[in-house]
Amino acid sequence: MGFCIDCKNIASFYWWGSLSMTAAGFMAFWSAYFCPYQAVCTEGFAALILTALFALTTGAVMYLVYHSLDHVKKLYIQDLTQKNMTERTKRCGSIARTCPCVSRWLFLFATFAITVGAPLAMVTCPGHDDQRWNGRDCGLYPPMPQVEFGFLLLMWIFVAGFACRAKRNSKNYPFLHEPVPEVEEFQAQGVLKACACCGMMSKVIHP
Repeated sequence: MGFCIDCKNIASFYWWGSLSMTAAGFMAFWSAYFCPYQAVCTEGFAALILTALFALTTGAVMYLVYHSLDHVKKLYIQDLTQKNMTERTKRCGSIARTCPCVSRWLFLFATFAITVGAPLAMVTCPGHDDQRWNGRDCGLYPPMPQVEFGFLLLMWIFVAGFACRAKRNSKNYPFLHEPVPEVEEFQAQGVLKACACCGMMSKVIHP
């Protein structure tokens, strides 16, 4: 029961999300650097590079948000007065308010890299016993695209599933609320409308 309640906590989402995305990023970086994907399977290599870039960046931003939320939720009213407010509180408040949007967009890019790149690589890259690897390995083990890219997908599924539960509890932090304009002239048009659609999509898999 405790775990289920914790699943709905948005701060816990950022904590576990940062760990999962960092693990996925390091896995992708290790496979891209040490495994011969660049010579044997360029699609897999490209997917690994993009995943490493966005997953590691997402993990770092998620940790900043978690650290800031952890500080903000411990504050009292008197801590928010001009006299008592510290530079750390100002910094954490700014990060807690602005960086969730950054995290959401980075996770969307990581989502595209993993959910498109991983299945493509799993289909196009040769199996671990294929002769095209020519006996080359990843340093500690032979190339196993099904396992390596499967791990990336598993990490993404975990974070996205966690997000769907944490989203319901995001109202506990009023400063995370993002108002949506109802007046038509304030709605996005053209390219901005496409960006708005991507923004809406990002909120489905990230609180």
